[in-house]
Amino acid sequence: MDLTQTGASLRTSLGSLLNNAAYSIPSYEALKITLPQCDLDPNGSGKMLGFYDETKLPTKWDDQDTWNREHVWPKSWGSLGISGPGADPHMLRPASVSINSDRHNYYYGLSSDGSSYWDPGQYLEKYRGIAARICFYMATRYWKSYGLDLAETATAKCMGKKSRLLEWNKTYPIDATEIHRNEVLYKLYNVRNPFIDYPSLATSIWGN
Repeated sequence: MDLTQTGASLRTSLGSLLNNAAYSIPSYEALKITLPQCDLDPNGSGKMLGFYDETKLPTKWDDQDTWNREHVWPKSWGSLGISGPGADPHMLRPASVSINSDRHNYYYGLSSDGSSYWDPGQYLEKYRGIAARICFYMATRYWKSYGLDLAETATAKCMGKKSRLLEWNKTYPIDATEIHRNEVLYKLYNVRNPFIDYPSLATSIWGN
């Protein structure tokens, strides 16, 4: 891929690379086993780290008694279902039942952006950057085939206030947990989130 490209041409090339037939997506059911591998607490507690707040969660699936498979990009923003993009492990994260319910399917942004926005960094600010890079991945890999995109206001297939996501990507650098899960998922499914490897790609595609 030519990294001198910018804008839509870079986004198209990157999306094609991510959708290469050699790359796979697990089943939604398989994520009950995958998530405990890639979201394990690096401090050795034997627990998973819950998305948004890093609550320590059991690694065994307990029928949603304590944790859910949180759709960082909600199923309703693009009719994703629980296969294909709706089961992509780069997008799905373990989260406590209470936080998963609290987030619902709200659009990412700050409270100052409007009443319908939800701040992924309200518990730990670094999750603003982490969530942004997941949204960039989804809006690149599934742009052509599913129409997923970013915008300043919520529409049927656009998730996350674009200017905020770009701001957060710059403000909150790559976290060690992102690097770890990127490596684990690459070994398992032969696909990476390139916005973790090269966060500047977001600016190259969507500008400042």
